[in-house]
Amino acid sequence: MQWICSGLPECQHWSNGYEKHRGHRGNGVVHSVEGAGLFARLDGELWPSLRTQLAEMVHACIDYEVTAARDLLRAEHAELMAGLDEREAALSSAQREVQKAREAVFAERRSLEAEKECFVGSGGKSDVLRLNIGGERTVSVQRGTLCAVSDSKLASTFGGRWDGSLPRDKDGAFFVDFDPDLFLPLLAYLRMKRIQDTAAPVAPQTMPTVVGREAEFMQMLTFYGIIGGERAPEQLPFMWARRTVPHVSISPDGMTVTRTGHPHWRRAFGDKIVNRTLLESSIRVSFKIVSLGSPPDSKDCGPLLGFAQGGADRMDDCSAERNPQGMFTYRVRDGRLLAPSTRTIAGANPRSRAHVGDVLTFTLHPDGQIGFEKNGKSGGIIFKNVPDCLMPVVEMNTENCRVEIVTP
Repeated sequence: MQWICSGLPECQHWSNGYEKHRGHRGNGVVHSVEGAGLFARLDGELWPSLRTQLAEMVHACIDYEVTAARDLLRAEHAELMAGLDEREAALSSAQREVQKAREAVFAERRSLEAEKECFVGSGGKSDVLRLNIGGERTVSVQRGTLCAVSDSKLASTFGGRWDGSLPRDKDGAFFVDFDPDLFLPLLAYLRMKRIQDTAAPVAPQTMPTVVGREAEFMQMLTFYGIIGGERAPEQLPFMWARRTVPHVSISPDGMTVTRTGHPHWRRAFGDKIVNRTLLESSIRVSFKIVSLGSPPDSKDCGPLLGFAQGGADRMDDCSAERNPQGMFTYRVRDGRLLAPSTRTIAGANPRSRAHVGDVLTFTLHPDGQIGFEKNGKSGGIIFKNVPDCLMPVVEMNTENCRVEIVTP
């Protein structure tokens, strides 16, 4: 207690009095009274003051620590925001570079298309050309026949652009330096391929063979780019996009969509958008009809399957009347093909209807055509001149209608 009280007058007075009277027993009562008064003043005045000062010091320390922590957090936040700004700037720059690259690809494609048009030159595909084949046979053929495989070297050679530089015989016929026994079977194939109706549900033309000279024939086909340029369609890996749509339920694995109630036309879209102009080969999507839903006897009801224009993510028409804008679909109940314009529908309409358990496959080609298969059997081309960007879609307006994605 002495280190606390020694500086106070009251304490000094008490100490002097105590020293003065500590040898006199008769003054014990006075000593006790004075000491009691001092401790009463300590309890009433000194300790509250000390507690107040101590509390102020603690609060000051806390305020200091809080301020220091706040300043540190602000500095860290500023550093993080600066890093975020740098990342956003880098991302924006990368996006601009991607956009430039995309525009360059589109420009190159347009240039190639323009160049392809130039191949025809001043002549048309109906022009009749005379070919001297190996110096042994002379035949007449339409230019369009030689261009039936559009991306081949043969089509490029006889497209019209290089007519002035191609070798000719003395009669002006183009000279083809191949044995007629090899070239004429190719010519027969091209004639049939050119007139093939892509909308007809028939098997595509198959390449002939030259018995005993198969290797030579294949070498000629490779030279002209007739084989090796076409690739089999690839299956598009996708799931149903998880979006909140009233009365539309997506399974946990994203492969099955179910209509859980009425009314209105509602849709589920695939989670992939495809730009057909950038495809190296055709892509396919396949669906299995699990349930038609109710009422099952109305041919105007869904499900409708196929492709939707990219960005046309209209999930709810908010009406019992279907809005066809941006939709290129096949109606399961009666085989009717539905599109924003009848000009984009190819071939017969309607096609044969589908039933529960059937697997329907839609093939999107880079040239803007959509092919159709039912249970592996070709139905030909059903749509043409479709938009560049498309995504899988199912349209539904009946309760308990269910469709699942089929993978290979």
